[in-house]
Amino acid sequence: MGEVLSPIALPCGRILQNRLTKVAMYEHGANALGGPPTPMLWSLYSSWGEGQWGMLITGNIQVSKTHLTMGCDMVFPTSVTPETVAPFRRLATAMHGASGNNGSLAIAQISHTGRQAANFMGGRFPFFPPLAPSATRVGSGASDGIISRIAYSALFQTAREMSPPEIEEVIAGFVRGAVVAMEAGFDGVQLHASHGYLLAQFISPKTNLRTDEYSEPLCVPRKIVQQIRSIVPREFVVGIKLNAADYVSGGLTEAQAISHVREIATWAVDFIEISGGDYESPEFMNKSPGKRQAFFEQFSRLAVKCLPIGTPQGPSPLILLTGGLRTRSHFASVLRNRHAHLLGLGRLSVLHPHLPAELKSNHDPTFLKEPPEEPSPATPEWFPKLVGASVGVAWYVVAMRRIADGEEPPVGLGTAGVLLEMYLGKHYLLKVYGFLAVVGATVAFVLLS
Repeated sequence: MGEVLSPIALPCGRILQNRLTKVAMYEHGANALGGPPTPMLWSLYSSWGEGQWGMLITGNIQVSKTHLTMGCDMVFPTSVTPETVAPFRRLATAMHGASGNNGSLAIAQISHTGRQAANFMGGRFPFFPPLAPSATRVGSGASDGIISRIAYSALFQTAREMSPPEIEEVIAGFVRGAVVAMEAGFDGVQLHASHGYLLAQFISPKTNLRTDEYSEPLCVPRKIVQQIRSIVPREFVVGIKLNAADYVSGGLTEAQAISHVREIATWAVDFIEISGGDYESPEFMNKSPGKRQAFFEQFSRLAVKCLPIGTPQGPSPLILLTGGLRTRSHFASVLRNRHAHLLGLGRLSVLHPHLPAELKSNHDPTFLKEPPEEPSPATPEWFPKLVGASVGVAWYVVAMRRIADGEEPPVGLGTAGVLLEMYLGKHYLLKVYGFLAVVGATVAFVLLS
C-alpha cells in the first residue's frame, strides 16, 4: 500500500494526500425537481469527509433544471448570491471533514444531460424535447429486443438541435457552476464528458452531426475550460471525465483518442478521469467488475502512455482510472505498471466510506484481499439493459441514503424493495398502504353515496 497511500501533486500545485479518489455517483438526494444540496447530502458527504480520501468528487450537479437524470439531481443556481451559494458551501465543508483539515480535496462535478434527459423525471414534459448537439434520440438504434425499444420510446424523445446561442448559454452555465463552486469553498471542479451526457454528445460522432464550428469534437469542452481558467485562481483544480466507450464502439478511433488526450493535456487541466458507458450501452456501467475494469484500464494505459512530458502550461494532467478496482493488489498493480496515476472508487466507496483511513490503520492481510461480493440484486435476463443497470444504481442510492442516516446498507433487499425505497423512502410500505387505504376509502365513499 506504500504507493497507493503516498501523496502526489496535481499540475496546479495542490497535493493529494493519497491516490484514492471517491468518484462521482448519482445520489438522488436533492428535491424532486432538482435543487441545491440537502441535509441528506450534507450528512452523506460528512461520512466520506472523515475517510481521508485524496479527492472527493460529488455526483453530477446539473447546469439546467430542465435536463436532469432521474430527478432529485443537484442543480447549480442561475444567480450567484450568498443565499444561493450557502447550501453548496455547507456541502464543501462536509467534504472537508468536521475538523476541516482531513486533507481531502472537494471537487464539484458539473454536468448537463443533453438528449439523455428523460421525459417527466428529466425535468420536462414530453412536448418539450431535450437539447442536444443534433436531433438524435437515445435508443433509436437499440437492438436488444422489443421490450428495450418500448422502454426507450417511452422514456426519451428526439432531441432538438441546439442553436449557437443555446450552446453558448450552456457554456456560460458550466462557467457559472465553477464560480459557484469556487465561492462555496470547493477546491475545484470536474467537467462531466462521459456516460453519454451533453459534453460527451459533442465529442461523439454518433450524436454530433453538426457542420458548423461546434462539429469539432473538443470545441465545446475546450471553450468551457478556457473560460473557467480565465476566472479562477491557478491553484483551483480543473478536471474532465472522458468516455472510453466512445473510443471503442462510439465511432472514434485509437488515433483520435491519442489526439484528444494530448490536446486536453494542453488546456491546463489537472486530471483526466477514464470511465465509460451511456444510456445506450449501460452494460459498460453494469457489466462484471473484472471485465469493466479491464476495458477501462486498456484506455487508461493508452492515455498515460500518450501524455506529453510537459506542456507550455506546466506538467501534464494525471490520469484517474475508474471502474472495477476492488482489491488492494489491484490498486497496487495499476500504479506499479503505470496504467494510471490515481484510483477512482465508486461502489467500493459506498461499501467502505472510510476506505483510505481503513487501509492506513488495518493491518489485517485479508482485508480487501478478495473482491467483495456485489450486493445489489440481480435482474432477469429479459429486463432491458437500461432498466437492469438502473436497479444496480438504485441499490447504491439506497445504501448512500442509509449511510447518511447512520444505518447499514440494504444487503438482501430485492429489486422491488430497492426501487420503492429509492423513490418513496425507508417506510415505503406504510406509504403504499396509506395510498391504497385512501383510494379504497374514496371508492367506498363513491359507491355508498
